[in-house]
Amino acid sequence: NRLLGQLALLRKQPAEAIKYFEAADKVRPNEPGIRQIYFVALVQADRFADAEKVARDLIASKKDYAPIYDLLYTEYARRRDLASAEQVLIQKSANNPTNSGFVLQLAAHYAGTANRAGLVVAGFLLVVAIAEVAKRSSLLGAVLASIPLTSVLAMICSGLPPESA
Repeated sequence: NRLLGQLALLRKQPAEAIKYFEAADKVRPNEPGIRQIYFVALVQADRFADAEKVARDLIASKKDYAPIYDLLYTEYARRRDLASAEQVLIQKSANNPTNSGFVLQLAAHYAGTANRAGLVVAGFLLVVAIAEVAKRSSLLGAVLASIPLTSVLAMICSGLPPESA
């Protein structure tokens, strides 16, 4: 069913693909690969509310499956729903506290939307993420701690417009 659904998507027939992905999901409920492509088919069929539910259900059961956060974030951003896009990245970072890359992704979002307050919060979260990593692995924590965070955040901020007085 999964392969037939992917072929239907390639033929630009999302409604047909959805039927196959629904059948595949019944056989292997909440399997990330199926849910991810099912989300894409629903978006292509202009059924975003259903796609959002598919993504949220997967996030609830597989908090560490990063691709679904990225798909949901991208779709919110495409729809210019930046508040929801931000919430996806916050949830991604919160659900995966040892992954500093997710915090940097949130910081890049704040930089792209010129949200200075959010960028400060992201900097704080990055420090917390590094501390969590250090608790689990002193070597990895030391490597991450050696990264000049001020420089990284400054690079992200370099594209921000000047703050108005």
